[in-house]
Amino acid sequence: MNIHAWLDRWFPRPTRVLELCLLASLLIHAAVLAVRFVPAQRLDRLLNVDQLQIILVNALSNAPTPDQVQALSQTNLKGGGESPNKVMAASPLQRAAQNQAGLDGQSEEERKLEQIKAQQQQLVARIRTQLQQIPIPEPGESASEAAQKRQLMLKHLAELEKKIEQQNASPRTRFVGPSTKEVAYAEFYDQVRLRIEAHGTKHFPSFNGNKLYGSLTMVITIDAFGRVRDVQIAQGSGQPILDHKAVSIVHGSGPFEAFKPDLRKRVDQIAVVARFTFTREGEINSEVAAP
Repeated sequence: MNIHAWLDRWFPRPTRVLELCLLASLLIHAAVLAVRFVPAQRLDRLLNVDQLQIILVNALSNAPTPDQVQALSQTNLKGGGESPNKVMAASPLQRAAQNQAGLDGQSEEERKLEQIKAQQQQLVARIRTQLQQIPIPEPGESASEAAQKRQLMLKHLAELEKKIEQQNASPRTRFVGPSTKEVAYAEFYDQVRLRIEAHGTKHFPSFNGNKLYGSLTMVITIDAFGRVRDVQIAQGSGQPILDHKAVSIVHGSGPFEAFKPDLRKRVDQIAVVARFTFTREGEINSEVAAP
C-alpha cells in the first residue's frame, strides 16, 4: 500500500487537511505537556548558595569540603558525634579553651584564636563587599528579588557581628586537663584541691547519721577573684544526695586565692575538671580528670 492509498483510507480528501492539522496540533501539545519546567523562583533557590546558614567555627581544619553541606563556615569541617538530631552550636567559639585542654603552652592556643578571629573579620568584610554589589539588579533579576537578597545578606551579617560581640564579651576560660604542666595553672589547681579536701574532710557528707561514700567528677569554674562561678557534675556517684553535698562542699571551700598578675593577663576563668573520692576513712581525695 503506497502513501496515497493510506491517506485516502484514513483521511478522506474532503477533510484531509483539517484532520492532519488537528493531529499535528495534538502531537505538539502532548510534547509540550511532557516537558517539566522548573519555576524561576525555585531555580534561584537551588542555585543560591546564600540560602545556607553561616556559622563561625572555632577550629582550624584542612579537611576537604564535605559532601553534604549544612552550613557555611570559614573552614571545612567533617561532622561528627552520635547525636540523632542535627544540632548547630549557638555560640561561635563555645568552649574554645576546652578544645585545647591539656596542651602545654598557652601561646599556641592564643595564636590559633587570633588566627580564627582574623578569619571571622575577613568573612564579615566579604559579606559587606557583597552587600555593596547587590543594589544593581543582575540581568533577568527584578528589583524585588535584589531587595530580598539584600535583606538575607543583612540578616547573616547581623548574626555574625552578634556572635563576634558575644565572643569578645565572654570570659576567657582555661580548662585544666590531665597533662597541664604549666606552673601557674598547676599551682592554682593545687591550692584549690587542698582547700576542697580540707573542707570536705571537716564537713564529711552524711545522711541520717550515716556517712556517704563514693566518687564523682565535677567541673569547677573559678573567676579571677577566686570566686566559684559554677559547679557541674560531669559524672555522678550514683547517689544524688552525695552529689548535692559534694557541690555544697566546693562552694563552701571558696573563695580561693585570686589569680596572680601573670595568670590574670591570660585568662578570666579557670575550669578545673577533677574527680573527688569520699573514702571510708572519712577523707576526701581528688585528682585531675580528663575534661
